[in-house]
Amino acid sequence: MEEGSDGEKDGDDNEDDDDQDEDDSDDDLPEEELMLDPDTCCDIVLQVSVKKGQEIYNTYGDLSNPMLLARYGFAVHNNPHDYVSLGKQILRYKKARPETEERLQWWTDSGHSIFCEFVKSLIKEQQPAHVQGAGCGDGWCEEDSCCQDEHGEHSGHDEHGCCDDDECQDDCCNNDEMSWLLSARIEHPGAPSHFVYALAKLVTLSEEDFKTIVEDTSESHIKKYLVKSTKVADKVLLQWCQERYDDYVYLKDLNSKQIEELSVRTSETSTDRVIDILIQNEKAILEKCMSSFEKL
Repeated sequence: MEEGSDGEKDGDDNEDDDDQDEDDSDDDLPEEELMLDPDTCCDIVLQVSVKKGQEIYNTYGDLSNPMLLARYGFAVHNNPHDYVSLGKQILRYKKARPETEERLQWWTDSGHSIFCEFVKSLIKEQQPAHVQGAGCGDGWCEEDSCCQDEHGEHSGHDEHGCCDDDECQDDCCNNDEMSWLLSARIEHPGAPSHFVYALAKLVTLSEEDFKTIVEDTSESHIKKYLVKSTKVADKVLLQWCQERYDDYVYLKDLNSKQIEELSVRTSETSTDRVIDILIQNEKAILEKCMSSFEKL
């Protein structure tokens, strides 16, 4: 009996040895063969070229630098998901001009949600056939095909964006001031959103035109009174951008290029560098937007 037990034990040991040999055999396979095994590798398709040995950025999601900083403690140069909010500047404008109170109240009560539906219809019209039926609320929002310029008169609005998380999701089309303030912003790399330009149009309409859009919010009227560019609306938007630019206290007197050079030379801690990147990117967005309007 004892010999039988020893025999069984020896058999178990042999099985373990065989398993170990199989594991070792995987390790001994050349790299080329391992790369053919879908269980040991995956394919990565790069959209931009990288140098050998350069770290490939592993995305944390379509997050702006403030969100990356808050969640993960870092920021990305030239982040395509960055934007600059002009909500505070619009509230200042409203406070300084009581005559805009009625217009912005209408925007809060119904105008913003009406305009949001108009923008969604634009997106649906511009979608490829294979995604017809999807909308902003469904997550279909490509930068190059969504909500592009309807102005058609100058290059200042050629890169309108409208489809980031805060702007086209259904909960951001609610009828409250906080919701539409989130959508009033300048998108990367320097394009005013449809929503912020509509606000610039709204506060500069004549009384007669304002009454017209309130009484009739048809698509043709929305395009005419809230989308089509005007010099006076351009001027107001430029003012909001400049005020936002002047609001920076840290690195106040430096432009984005100077901040980039300063960050490389003098930032002593990772926190300093991240803050420099965040401000540099936001200033670059505003600079490009203001430059496009100043050339008009």
